[in-house]
Amino acid sequence: MLRTLSLALALCVTCLGSSHAVDVNLFGNLGTVNASTTSNTVGYLSGSQQNQFNSQGFTVGSTAYALSRIDLGLGSTGIPSPVVSIYSDSASNPGTSLATFTTTSTVDSKQVYSFTGSFTLSANTSYWIVLSQTNSASTQESYEWYSNDAFTNPSASNGSGFTYLGTSEKNNVGGSWSATLGSLSINVAGTAVPEPSTYALGLIATGVLAAMARRRKARTA
Repeated sequence: MLRTLSLALALCVTCLGSSHAVDVNLFGNLGTVNASTTSNTVGYLSGSQQNQFNSQGFTVGSTAYALSRIDLGLGSTGIPSPVVSIYSDSASNPGTSLATFTTTSTVDSKQVYSFTGSFTLSANTSYWIVLSQTNSASTQESYEWYSNDAFTNPSASNGSGFTYLGTSEKNNVGGSWSATLGSLSINVAGTAVPEPSTYALGLIATGVLAAMARRRKARTA
């Protein structure tokens, strides 16, 4: 009985520990952008370049992750409305929009801004973080995505196994993607998604504990 109880408790601790994990940095090169003078413009550039998109891609390692936060080094002299989206990969370029992350901050002075949301990154799969500007053609607003001060490319953090896929940009919605500046500042954070077997073990452990509690109640009734 005691051995069964110990096993059940251990399994429950494993399950709870996985579901309440703290977000960690998974991939990036964020550093600081305070001294950087190198950037890519997102949004309105001219009458022929009314909505400039910029992106940075990565490939997930052997573990799936629940993405919860994207940090970016941005700046503007106006009050733009940035759109930060997660795209699928299509031939080593952004494909289809899968999710959008938002911020409550006004993007104006040059600094790091955090965008929050929820999206599950599948293991061994490539994705792109794509930046654009809301109603770019009508508002004629834009903002800058800065390189980090050290001009380094993003890399994996905390053993996540992520790999850098590259950067890409395009003019307007129907344009073609092409390679661009590689050191654009970014950080993605989230938590590992437990294997399905972990959930199953947690359910078994919970069932064992419930059954034992019912038996104890029956004996004392």
